[in-house]
Amino acid sequence: MIHQTATVLLAFWLVPMQLGAPLEATLVVGGTLVACLLGHELVRRVGVLRPLFGLKRRTASGRPQPETLAVVGGRE
Repeated sequence: MIHQTATVLLAFWLVPMQLGAPLEATLVVGGTLVACLLGHELVRRVGVLRPLFGLKRRTASGRPQPETLAVVGGRE
């Protein structure tokens, strides 16, 4: 979700500048990478955003709940 928005916005702002294809492509890819990294950190740290991006809610301790895994084929 973040990468598509970042790519479209960066291209929208950069195309009118007529920087040339190689420079423009480099700036779009680099800007998208930075936007994704920053967006990921923001989503990870803001509890309200976590479920909207498929992450588990935080507990009172501030850490996500670990998943409990069923033991299959355990020893008897």
